[in-house]
Amino acid sequence: MSSGKPMYKLVDGKGRVLIPKELRTAAGMDYGDIVRLGVTNGRVSVRKVDIIEVGDQSQEAVEAY
Repeated sequence: MSSGKPMYKLVDGKGRVLIPKELRTAAGMDYGDIVRLGVTNGRVSVRKVDIIEVGDQSQEAVEAY
């Protein structure tokens, strides 16, 4: 983001948050991409991945693929 200002979004009833186009473009995300979600010290991170880590047989990885 060029402005550097914080952006606020509501979490809907299904736990979804819309990632604005400006942020998706900056992160190189597009429709159908797979993202990896993580939590560290109460912060949720979202990172686009090109490949799910080898050997990851978790239900989440299987569903994403």
